[in-house]
Amino acid sequence: MASGRSEHWSDFWASGALTSLPQDFSGNYDGELAAFWQREFEALPPSARLLDVCTGNGALAVLAAEYSARQARSFHITGLDAARLQPRRMAESHPEAAAFLEPIRFIDQTPLESASFPAGQFDFIMSQYGIEYCDWPRAAERVARWLSSGGCFSLVAHAADSAMIERMGREEAEYDWLEQQGLMPALAQWLAAEIDATVFRQSMAALQPVLEREAKKRRSPLLANALNMAVATARMDEAAMQRREQDFRGFHQQLRLGRARLRDFLRVNRAIAADRQWYRPFLEAGLRLRDSGDILYRGRHHAGRFYRFQKDD
Repeated sequence: MASGRSEHWSDFWASGALTSLPQDFSGNYDGELAAFWQREFEALPPSARLLDVCTGNGALAVLAAEYSARQARSFHITGLDAARLQPRRMAESHPEAAAFLEPIRFIDQTPLESASFPAGQFDFIMSQYGIEYCDWPRAAERVARWLSSGGCFSLVAHAADSAMIERMGREEAEYDWLEQQGLMPALAQWLAAEIDATVFRQSMAALQPVLEREAKKRRSPLLANALNMAVATARMDEAAMQRREQDFRGFHQQLRLGRARLRDFLRVNRAIAADRQWYRPFLEAGLRLRDSGDILYRGRHHAGRFYRFQKDD
Protein backbone atom coordinates (compact mmCIF):
# COMPACT_ATOMS: atom_id res chain seq x y z
CA MET A 1 0.00 0.00 0.00
CA ALA A 2 1.18 3.52 -0.63
CA SER A 3 3.03 5.28 2.15
CA GLY A 4 0.30 7.89 2.60
CA ARG A 5 -2.00 5.20 3.91
CA SER A 6 0.49 3.41 6.17
CA GLU A 7 -0.52 4.95 9.55
CA HIS A 8 -3.68 2.91 9.98
CA TRP A 9 -1.89 -0.30 9.01
CA SER A 10 1.07 0.48 11.29
CA ASP A 11 -1.44 0.78 14.12
CA PHE A 12 -3.06 -2.51 13.15
CA TRP A 13 0.20 -4.50 13.00
CA ALA A 14 1.29 -3.01 16.34
CA SER A 15 -1.61 -4.94 17.89
CA GLY A 16 0.34 -8.16 17.35
CA ALA A 17 -2.04 -9.62 14.75
CA LEU A 18 -0.41 -12.16 12.47
CA THR A 19 -2.88 -11.96 9.58
CA SER A 20 -5.03 -9.12 8.27
CA LEU A 21 -8.12 -11.16 9.23
CA PRO A 22 -7.68 -12.02 12.92
CA GLN A 23 -11.44 -12.42 13.31
CA ASP A 24 -11.26 -15.34 10.85
CA PHE A 25 -7.84 -16.80 11.71
CA SER A 26 -6.82 -17.10 15.35
CA GLY A 27 -3.31 -18.07 14.23
CA ASN A 28 -1.79 -18.13 10.78
CA TYR A 29 -3.63 -18.87 7.54
CA ASP A 30 -4.69 -22.50 7.49
CA GLY A 31 -6.89 -24.87 5.48
CA GLU A 32 -7.04 -24.34 1.75
CA LEU A 33 -5.10 -21.09 1.94
CA ALA A 34 -2.15 -22.72 3.68
CA ALA A 35 -2.36 -25.67 1.28
CA PHE A 36 -2.16 -23.33 -1.71
CA TRP A 37 1.05 -21.76 -0.42
CA GLN A 38 2.57 -25.11 0.47
CA ARG A 39 2.15 -26.21 -3.15
CA GLU A 40 3.89 -23.02 -4.24
CA PHE A 41 6.81 -23.66 -1.87
CA GLU A 42 7.13 -27.29 -2.99
CA ALA A 43 7.92 -26.13 -6.54
CA LEU A 44 10.85 -23.94 -5.42
CA PRO A 45 14.55 -24.90 -5.38
CA PRO A 46 16.06 -25.74 -1.97
CA SER A 47 17.81 -22.37 -1.57
CA ALA A 48 15.17 -20.20 -3.22
CA ARG A 49 15.14 -16.43 -2.64
CA LEU A 50 11.64 -15.32 -1.63
CA LEU A 51 10.06 -11.88 -1.31
CA ASP A 52 6.75 -11.40 0.50
CA VAL A 53 5.36 -8.03 -0.61
CA CYS A 54 2.97 -6.15 1.68
CA THR A 55 4.03 -8.68 4.29
CA GLY A 56 2.34 -7.12 7.35
CA ASN A 57 3.57 -9.06 10.38
CA GLY A 58 4.85 -11.75 8.06
CA ALA A 59 2.05 -14.33 7.80
CA LEU A 60 3.24 -15.70 4.43
CA ALA A 61 6.88 -15.26 5.32
CA VAL A 62 6.30 -17.34 8.46
CA LEU A 63 4.53 -20.04 6.43
CA ALA A 64 7.53 -20.13 4.08
CA ALA A 65 10.04 -20.25 6.96
CA GLU A 66 8.08 -23.04 8.64
CA TYR A 67 7.98 -25.05 5.41
CA SER A 68 11.70 -24.46 4.83
CA ALA A 69 12.60 -25.67 8.32
CA ARG A 70 10.40 -28.76 8.22
CA GLN A 71 11.49 -29.80 4.73
CA ALA A 72 15.20 -29.16 5.34
CA ARG A 73 15.25 -26.33 2.82
CA SER A 74 17.26 -23.13 3.15
CA PHE A 75 14.95 -20.45 1.83
CA HIS A 76 16.17 -16.84 1.97
CA ILE A 77 13.06 -14.86 2.91
CA THR A 78 12.47 -11.10 2.81
CA GLY A 79 9.28 -9.35 3.93
CA LEU A 80 8.50 -5.85 2.60
CA ASP A 81 5.82 -3.42 3.76
CA ALA A 82 4.98 0.30 3.73
CA ALA A 83 3.80 0.18 7.34
CA ARG A 84 5.88 0.29 10.49
CA LEU A 85 6.15 -3.35 11.57
CA GLN A 86 6.62 -4.92 14.97
CA PRO A 87 7.02 -8.66 14.33
CA ARG A 88 8.26 -9.18 17.88
CA ARG A 89 4.89 -8.01 19.15
CA MET A 90 3.33 -10.60 16.87
CA ALA A 91 5.67 -13.25 18.28
CA GLU A 92 4.48 -12.42 21.79
CA SER A 93 0.87 -12.93 20.68
CA HIS A 94 1.65 -16.03 18.62
CA PRO A 95 4.54 -17.89 20.30
CA GLU A 96 3.99 -20.86 18.00
CA ALA A 97 5.25 -18.69 15.11
CA ALA A 98 8.13 -17.03 16.97
CA ALA A 99 10.71 -19.67 16.09
CA PHE A 100 10.22 -19.04 12.38
CA LEU A 101 10.86 -15.28 12.53
CA GLU A 102 14.63 -15.56 12.90
CA PRO A 103 15.48 -16.31 9.23
CA ILE A 104 13.16 -13.60 7.88
CA ARG A 105 14.56 -10.22 6.87
CA PHE A 106 11.89 -7.55 7.40
CA ILE A 107 12.04 -4.22 5.56
CA ASP A 108 9.34 -1.88 6.81
CA GLN A 109 8.24 1.71 6.16
CA THR A 110 9.11 1.10 2.51
CA PRO A 111 6.30 1.11 -0.05
CA LEU A 112 6.70 -1.45 -2.80
CA GLU A 113 6.44 1.34 -5.36
CA SER A 114 9.64 2.97 -4.06
CA ALA A 115 11.55 -0.11 -2.89
CA SER A 116 14.84 -0.95 -4.57
CA PHE A 117 16.26 -4.43 -5.15
CA PRO A 118 18.71 -5.61 -7.82
CA ALA A 119 17.17 -6.96 -11.02
CA GLY A 120 16.64 -10.71 -10.85
CA GLN A 121 17.05 -10.76 -7.05
CA PHE A 122 14.21 -13.20 -6.28
CA ASP A 123 13.16 -16.64 -7.47
CA PHE A 124 9.68 -16.26 -6.02
CA ILE A 125 7.59 -13.23 -5.09
CA MET A 126 4.34 -13.70 -3.18
CA SER A 127 1.47 -11.69 -1.77
CA GLN A 128 -1.75 -12.41 0.04
CA TYR A 129 -4.34 -9.66 0.45
CA GLY A 130 -1.58 -7.14 -0.19
CA ILE A 131 -0.25 -6.15 -3.59
CA GLU A 132 -3.69 -5.16 -4.87
CA TYR A 133 -3.49 -2.22 -2.43
CA CYS A 134 -0.51 -0.84 -4.34
CA ASP A 135 -0.37 1.19 -7.53
CA TRP A 136 -0.87 -1.68 -9.97
CA PRO A 137 1.31 -0.56 -12.93
CA ARG A 138 4.21 0.51 -10.70
CA ALA A 139 3.96 -2.65 -8.60
CA ALA A 140 3.92 -4.80 -11.74
CA GLU A 141 7.02 -3.11 -13.16
CA ARG A 142 8.96 -3.76 -9.97
CA VAL A 143 7.84 -7.36 -9.55
CA ALA A 144 8.83 -8.14 -13.14
CA ARG A 145 12.23 -6.49 -12.67
CA TRP A 146 13.00 -8.20 -9.36
CA LEU A 147 12.12 -11.71 -10.55
CA SER A 148 14.89 -13.94 -11.86
CA SER A 149 14.52 -15.50 -15.29
CA GLY A 150 12.00 -18.30 -14.90
CA GLY A 151 10.94 -16.94 -11.52
CA CYS A 152 7.32 -16.96 -10.38
CA PHE A 153 4.97 -14.49 -8.77
CA SER A 154 1.89 -15.82 -6.96
CA LEU A 155 -0.79 -13.84 -5.20
CA VAL A 156 -4.12 -14.31 -3.48
CA ALA A 157 -6.46 -11.33 -3.71
CA HIS A 158 -9.74 -10.83 -1.93
CA ALA A 159 -12.78 -12.14 -3.77
CA ALA A 160 -14.65 -9.00 -4.74
CA ASP A 161 -18.03 -10.72 -4.49
CA SER A 162 -17.43 -12.50 -1.18
CA ALA A 163 -19.55 -12.34 1.95
CA MET A 164 -16.67 -10.48 3.57
CA ILE A 165 -17.13 -7.56 1.16
CA GLU A 166 -20.80 -7.41 2.09
CA ARG A 167 -19.93 -7.46 5.78
CA MET A 168 -17.41 -4.66 5.36
CA GLY A 169 -19.98 -2.64 3.44
CA ARG A 170 -22.37 -2.93 6.39
CA GLU A 171 -19.61 -1.85 8.75
CA GLU A 172 -18.88 1.17 6.55
CA ALA A 173 -22.54 2.14 6.89
CA GLU A 174 -22.21 1.86 10.68
CA TYR A 175 -19.26 4.27 10.73
CA ASP A 176 -21.25 6.64 8.54
CA TRP A 177 -24.20 6.37 10.91
CA LEU A 178 -22.00 7.20 13.94
CA GLU A 179 -20.71 10.22 12.05
CA GLN A 180 -24.22 11.36 11.15
CA GLN A 181 -25.47 10.94 14.73
CA GLY A 182 -22.67 13.17 15.95
CA LEU A 183 -20.75 10.71 18.13
CA MET A 184 -17.48 10.85 16.22
CA PRO A 185 -17.52 14.67 15.72
CA ALA A 186 -18.40 15.29 19.40
CA LEU A 187 -15.60 13.00 20.60
CA ALA A 188 -13.08 14.72 18.32
CA GLN A 189 -14.24 18.19 19.41
CA TRP A 190 -13.96 17.40 23.13
CA LEU A 191 -10.48 15.93 22.71
CA ALA A 192 -9.47 19.08 20.80
CA ALA A 193 -10.96 21.29 23.58
CA GLU A 194 -13.48 22.76 21.15
CA ILE A 195 -16.36 21.83 23.47
CA ASP A 196 -16.27 21.36 27.23
CA ALA A 197 -16.85 18.16 29.19
CA THR A 198 -20.42 19.08 30.10
CA VAL A 199 -21.51 19.54 26.50
CA PHE A 200 -19.80 16.29 25.48
CA ARG A 201 -21.35 14.36 28.37
CA GLN A 202 -24.81 15.71 27.54
CA SER A 203 -24.45 14.77 23.89
CA MET A 204 -23.50 11.21 24.84
CA ALA A 205 -26.47 10.96 27.22
CA ALA A 206 -28.81 12.10 24.44
CA LEU A 207 -27.37 9.51 22.07
CA GLN A 208 -27.79 6.54 24.43
CA PRO A 209 -31.36 5.47 23.51
CA VAL A 210 -30.69 5.86 19.78
CA LEU A 211 -27.44 3.90 20.02
CA GLU A 212 -29.07 1.17 22.09
CA ARG A 213 -31.86 0.65 19.53
CA GLU A 214 -29.47 0.66 16.59
CA ALA A 215 -26.89 -1.65 18.20
CA LYS A 216 -29.62 -4.16 19.00
CA LYS A 217 -31.16 -3.87 15.55
CA ARG A 218 -27.86 -4.34 13.68
CA ARG A 219 -26.23 -6.71 16.20
CA SER A 220 -23.12 -4.66 15.67
CA PRO A 221 -19.95 -4.95 17.81
CA LEU A 222 -18.90 -1.50 16.59
CA LEU A 223 -22.15 0.13 17.73
CA ALA A 224 -22.11 -1.86 20.98
CA ASN A 225 -18.65 -0.44 21.76
CA ALA A 226 -19.87 3.05 20.94
CA LEU A 227 -22.88 2.53 23.23
CA ASN A 228 -20.63 1.39 26.09
CA MET A 229 -18.52 4.51 25.66
CA ALA A 230 -21.59 6.77 25.61
CA VAL A 231 -23.09 5.14 28.73
CA ALA A 232 -19.80 5.38 30.66
CA THR A 233 -19.31 9.02 29.63
CA ALA A 234 -22.78 10.08 30.73
CA ARG A 235 -22.08 8.70 34.21
CA MET A 236 -18.72 10.45 34.70
CA ASP A 237 -18.03 13.79 36.26
CA GLU A 238 -15.45 16.12 34.73
CA ALA A 239 -12.63 14.90 36.97
CA ALA A 240 -13.26 11.29 35.97
CA MET A 241 -13.30 12.25 32.31
CA GLN A 242 -9.95 13.96 32.68
CA ARG A 243 -8.48 10.87 34.37
CA ARG A 244 -9.76 8.72 31.51
CA GLU A 245 -8.69 11.08 28.72
CA GLN A 246 -6.12 8.63 27.32
CA ASP A 247 -8.81 5.95 27.10
CA PHE A 248 -11.01 8.35 25.14
CA ARG A 249 -8.10 9.18 22.85
CA GLY A 250 -7.46 5.49 22.30
CA PHE A 251 -11.09 4.90 21.42
CA HIS A 252 -11.08 7.86 19.04
CA GLN A 253 -7.94 6.52 17.35
CA GLN A 254 -9.51 3.08 17.12
CA LEU A 255 -12.51 4.57 15.34
CA ARG A 256 -10.47 6.81 13.05
CA LEU A 257 -7.90 4.22 11.97
CA GLY A 258 -10.40 1.37 11.80
CA ARG A 259 -12.53 3.41 9.47
CA ALA A 260 -9.47 4.25 7.35
CA ARG A 261 -8.54 0.56 7.01
CA LEU A 262 -12.11 -0.26 6.08
CA ARG A 263 -12.15 2.42 3.40
CA ASP A 264 -8.83 1.13 2.08
CA PHE A 265 -10.23 -2.38 1.89
CA LEU A 266 -13.43 -1.35 0.14
CA ARG A 267 -11.68 0.99 -2.29
CA VAL A 268 -9.46 -1.82 -3.52
CA ASN A 269 -12.12 -4.48 -3.70
CA ARG A 270 -14.59 -2.24 -5.46
CA ALA A 271 -11.89 -1.49 -8.03
CA ILE A 272 -11.33 -5.23 -8.53
CA ALA A 273 -15.08 -5.81 -8.84
CA ALA A 274 -15.28 -3.08 -11.49
CA ASP A 275 -12.43 -4.60 -13.55
CA ARG A 276 -12.07 -8.36 -13.35
CA GLN A 277 -8.84 -8.08 -15.37
CA TRP A 278 -7.31 -5.70 -12.85
CA TYR A 279 -4.11 -7.78 -13.03
CA ARG A 280 -3.50 -6.68 -16.66
CA PRO A 281 -0.52 -4.45 -15.69
CA PHE A 282 1.41 -7.58 -14.68
CA LEU A 283 0.90 -9.02 -18.16
CA GLU A 284 1.93 -5.71 -19.71
CA ALA A 285 5.10 -5.78 -17.59
CA GLY A 286 6.09 -9.03 -19.30
CA LEU A 287 4.80 -11.71 -16.93
CA ARG A 288 2.84 -14.69 -18.20
CA LEU A 289 -0.33 -15.74 -16.38
CA ARG A 290 0.06 -19.48 -15.83
CA ASP A 291 -3.07 -20.13 -13.81
CA SER A 292 -5.82 -18.52 -11.78
CA GLY A 293 -8.84 -19.67 -9.84
CA ASP A 294 -10.93 -19.42 -6.70
CA ILE A 295 -10.00 -20.61 -3.23
CA LEU A 296 -12.84 -21.95 -1.10
CA TYR A 297 -11.92 -21.95 2.57
CA ARG A 298 -13.24 -25.07 4.33
CA GLY A 299 -15.02 -25.90 1.11
CA ARG A 300 -17.61 -23.15 1.37
CA HIS A 301 -16.23 -19.65 2.11
CA HIS A 302 -14.96 -17.77 -0.95
CA ALA A 303 -11.61 -16.73 0.52
CA GLY A 304 -10.11 -15.17 -2.57
CA ARG A 305 -8.79 -15.66 -6.05
CA PHE A 306 -5.27 -16.85 -6.81
CA TYR A 307 -3.05 -15.86 -9.73
CA ARG A 308 0.22 -17.49 -10.79
CA PHE A 309 2.59 -15.57 -13.05
CA GLN A 310 5.97 -16.50 -14.51
CA LYS A 311 8.85 -14.51 -15.97
CA ASP A 312 9.97 -16.36 -19.06
CA ASP A 313 12.80 -14.21 -20.38
